[in-house]
Amino acid sequence: RQLGDRITFRYGDGTLAAGGSFLDSVKIGDLKVKNQFLIQVDKMESNTHMKSDGILGLAHHYVSDRGSRGRTFMSTLYEEHPDLPHMFSFYLTGNTEEPSKLVFGDPNLALHSKESEFRYGKSFYMSHTDLWLTSVWSIGWSGTGVEVSFPDMGTYGSPALIDSGSSLIVLAPNIYDHLLEELKWRFNGCHELKEQQILTCDCPPANDLSRVPTLVINLVDSEDQQFSLCMSPDEYILESMDSANGRSTCVPALQRGSETQPVPLIFGMTFMRSFYTNFDIKNHRIGFARSNMSPLGPNTRCSVDAQPFLRRTIWVVSVIVAICSAIFACYVLLNPKGACSLSCRGMWASKPTSGREATSISSNSRMRPL
Repeated sequence: RQLGDRITFRYGDGTLAAGGSFLDSVKIGDLKVKNQFLIQVDKMESNTHMKSDGILGLAHHYVSDRGSRGRTFMSTLYEEHPDLPHMFSFYLTGNTEEPSKLVFGDPNLALHSKESEFRYGKSFYMSHTDLWLTSVWSIGWSGTGVEVSFPDMGTYGSPALIDSGSSLIVLAPNIYDHLLEELKWRFNGCHELKEQQILTCDCPPANDLSRVPTLVINLVDSEDQQFSLCMSPDEYILESMDSANGRSTCVPALQRGSETQPVPLIFGMTFMRSFYTNFDIKNHRIGFARSNMSPLGPNTRCSVDAQPFLRRTIWVVSVIVAICSAIFACYVLLNPKGACSLSCRGMWASKPTSGREATSISSNSRMRPL
């Protein structure tokens, strides 16, 4: 049923679109919803490489939900199916032999993940917006000391959009420029593709990525504790073919975003292929578990520290020295006489021998028989 109103909206990557609105039934698998609000897009602000017939938006709510129309698909779905747990999860594979899955209701960790539970980011940003946002403390490269953190945001961290509608990891210009400087020198023949805002380089011999660091994304949970999500080079370095010379090229799945994008960090399908991702509508949070398609093992840890073992050893030694110093200081303050007697005995033990003692020793030496 045509509604007649024209709607203008913005995708997660900042692209503006517009079109007419209408109501219709939508069926996905065995699930069906009636009178779903849809938009027939007929105008876009920029060109798109999308090859699908449309986009099923999975926003958890809009302000217009309060009215008589304009509800999101998720709002309609859980209103018409109240017994369905208010969550859904993505299992993306990038493999035609193992199809991707969108699961409504309870997730299936045993089937789709190497881990037995999700690790959830903080719910603060999702509670205040209609976007699927989590909290990121920092992003950087393992073992290099190179990272971008967001101390001005406090324990909330920076908002990061988890967006299945974006292909790559889209970073604000200042974040992208800082991270790519560390990555460029590890490849040869790198150059920017200005239109796509990505970097392309010659692949190393035999596609050996051992010199390329792991991408480290540190999230903040509900207890204000950090936990890391690690992406190996095999996961974020995409192989492509140069149409000009037919050579194989390596493309980091990092895209230079714009100053106008809604948040500094957008994690698209490249990121979601590494993690089975659960969108918990009821609790306003997003959970991550290592996908069974990932080359990394369960509960893999990573750090941007250049020499983590050395730094940890120095820290432990410093703590021990500080504790010993504090104990000795307390001993001197609480027992000054004992400290003095120890000092005096030490001075007496090191006092040089008298002249008579020296003569006696010398005399005894002369009397010793040959």
